[in-house]
Amino acid sequence: MASSSTYSHPEPTPSSSRSCNCDVFLSFRGEDTRKTFVDHLYSALVDRKISTYKDDETLPRGESIRPSLLEAIEASQIAVIIFSENYVDSSWCLEELAHIMKCKDERKLIVMPVFYDVVPSEVRKQEGEFGRGFAKQKARNINKVEIWRQALVDASEIAGWELLNLHESKDNDKIEAIQYAHYFTPGQLSRFCKIVSNMKKLRWLSLNLYNSPDETAIGPTFLSNELRYIGWHNYPRSPFTDQFQPMKLVTLKLSTSLQKQLWKGYKHLPRLKVLVLQDMKNLLNTPNFDGLPCLQKLILEHCKELQEIHPSLAKHTSVEYAKVSYCVKLRMFPAIVHMGKLETLEITYCHKSLEFPDITSNMESLRKLYLADIYGDNSSAIVNWTTMS
Repeated sequence: MASSSTYSHPEPTPSSSRSCNCDVFLSFRGEDTRKTFVDHLYSALVDRKISTYKDDETLPRGESIRPSLLEAIEASQIAVIIFSENYVDSSWCLEELAHIMKCKDERKLIVMPVFYDVVPSEVRKQEGEFGRGFAKQKARNINKVEIWRQALVDASEIAGWELLNLHESKDNDKIEAIQYAHYFTPGQLSRFCKIVSNMKKLRWLSLNLYNSPDETAIGPTFLSNELRYIGWHNYPRSPFTDQFQPMKLVTLKLSTSLQKQLWKGYKHLPRLKVLVLQDMKNLLNTPNFDGLPCLQKLILEHCKELQEIHPSLAKHTSVEYAKVSYCVKLRMFPAIVHMGKLETLEITYCHKSLEFPDITSNMESLRKLYLADIYGDNSSAIVNWTTMS
């Protein structure tokens, strides 16, 4: 993590060691990936309740790597190394890498490399821009360079993921992951969707497509059923296709989409845990939650045409966090019947006639209840909830 300390659980006090027993340790070059791929990866891991160490501090030039970072590596189960073009410019990154590979041999640490706009052969042979960065290290750290070189070779030979620049990718059907941000002109979004439609093995899709939504764009005719993560800003108006049955999908985040419905009819997504729909100005209703049995987090924000939350939410047994905000046409929140695991419920700034939902289930898990501009005769429901709690 050569430049970037964050945990997915409470941090220790300042006087204590900053290392922790984490599931995953992220090693990355901050200036390349901190605000793009790494932030998205970290959020996805946290959403899945995977404790993750991400260092958010920049080491001053010439300063040695902190012992707490090495301890954090030793205390982790998995190390994810994000190789990027400038990764080897940092001796801190290379020190992390060498310690990770040492722990792989001595402590059975699981190592998972990600090649972000570099290919494994460039890492293995120190070629291209990646190689030029490593050449500078030879003069600065002649006593360590061979250890670092061997660590690069060993790490590059581990099967991992390649995230390539979309414009340079000739074998789109071989890509497993996309992290992409771009300003689009009219017509470009449809062409981009055609490219995505050819990616049969895609597992990770994170797109921030800026400019005003394209009313004429046609969405992908095919999306990989291998997808685990989808984050898409400015998805076209067409629903997800009937072919799209991503049984392994864990996170679905859409913002500024033009869809009136996510998909037609019923979809069974047995592993989906996070559903976030924000600024969906045309969305009229939510999916049937019976098809999302493992859903834990539901966020509906600024969906100004949303009129109905599917009543199946009332009987959902896995939801832990539910937030509905600024859905100004929403008149009814489903009764809470079997939501025994619900920890946080936020309902704010919806239609003036929206009433507090009826509650008939045991709400022992509820820790936070936040209401704003909720109208109607809901006093009995709140009293009922208070009594059961």
